[in-house]
Amino acid sequence: MTIYKFDFHKVAGARNEMGLTQEEMAKKIGMNRASYGLKERGKRSFGSAELANIANVTKKPVEYFFSIIVTDGQQIVA
Repeated sequence: MTIYKFDFHKVAGARNEMGLTQEEMAKKIGMNRASYGLKERGKRSFGSAELANIANVTKKPVEYFFSIIVTDGQQIVA
């Protein structure tokens, strides 16, 4: 069995690759910067629609934002 964990660090990395500020990304996905900032830092969770919008803006598949943490009973350092 493989278990995946959302990796909020990847959101910031993908945003930075696009050359966007938190404010710009928040506007593109329809939320305010303060809420976006909390979510990007892992203090709150992104909803599935928000994550889909981030994936669309950054041109990354949704799966990119997840890391494998366990596979076949062995822990993976992600």
